[in-house]
Amino acid sequence: MYYLRFLSPPKVAEGPRSLLTVNAVLAVTTDLGDDFCPDDLTVQARVVDGLDHEKVLQSQSYACPGYSRALKISLSVPGKYVSRDACVHVAVNQGDSSSDEDGHFPHVLDVWSTQFHLTDKQRAEPLVERRLAMSNGSVLRVLEETGDSIARHIWDASLGFLQHFDRVLATTEPTSELQQLLSCKPKRPLRVIELGAGCGIVGIAFAQLVKSDVLLTDLDDALDILTSNIRLASPAPGSRLEAMMLDWSEQLASTSTQSQYDLILVSDCIYNPDSSIHLVETLQRLSKQTPVPLILVGYKHRHSADQLFFDRMREAKFSALTTSTVRLTPSDGDGDGDEAGPAIEFYEYRVQP
Repeated sequence: MYYLRFLSPPKVAEGPRSLLTVNAVLAVTTDLGDDFCPDDLTVQARVVDGLDHEKVLQSQSYACPGYSRALKISLSVPGKYVSRDACVHVAVNQGDSSSDEDGHFPHVLDVWSTQFHLTDKQRAEPLVERRLAMSNGSVLRVLEETGDSIARHIWDASLGFLQHFDRVLATTEPTSELQQLLSCKPKRPLRVIELGAGCGIVGIAFAQLVKSDVLLTDLDDALDILTSNIRLASPAPGSRLEAMMLDWSEQLASTSTQSQYDLILVSDCIYNPDSSIHLVETLQRLSKQTPVPLILVGYKHRHSADQLFFDRMREAKFSALTTSTVRLTPSDGDGDGDEAGPAIEFYEYRVQP
């Protein structure tokens, strides 16, 4: 799976004949930005009204060759739109990237810039927005940074969680612990905490799909974007979202992290051997405070060192209950020989009594 990314966010310049030119530089990369899409694509770039995204001010198609490291786009907007708020939406043509009836994501995820003023030398913030259709009809809107921050980016595993939630909610016969938890239909909202939430896509998606109180936690440098994404969220009736700083290497000092939780979410947080030991310790502390919480871990295998987390979970007396896998795209072509697309693995745990 690949992502359209702004290497240089949209910037406005005065053009000839009273035109305004919106310039940007794009690339189509993996979630980590460490590889480029090998396929030849046709990219459609649109400048749209900031208040009405259905109103297109200018549109143009561009050829994006395979393995392209930078695609420059330049759209000339009529001068009559000067001083208007606008944003740029870029997507690959439907024939190049489409979802299927099984709910797979497109081969290439489109991108929206933040709003900017159509005035000379104005530019969009170094943030982009992703918009994802949820199975209940809501739209998940998530901001991520255009820079190199690991914490403030969307990773493949977080999108895998969305597919996993959809599959669990669509199943009538409970075959997993999460399905059983959701089928109980408690009168109160489910109490959920996400560890290492990053942009918050997993916890926010859960709050939009299921009546729940969700606490999104991460280090200080992720709190601003978590708070911004909570403001963009459309929680289900009765759901509530909150963000809080949590350092796994420290004790659980806040009353929020000392609450009783039904579900603990962990998305793509196990890759660092140094921090995974503190992650397991945090899971132990949360499990001691909560009557048998369910832990759902989702990750995309990247390194052999990932196995250290699972070894530490076993040593800490966590029982692996069920495992499952989802595929993000029906056909990926990312060079790893896996024609079914990247695999996101899910593990359900409870601490042994």
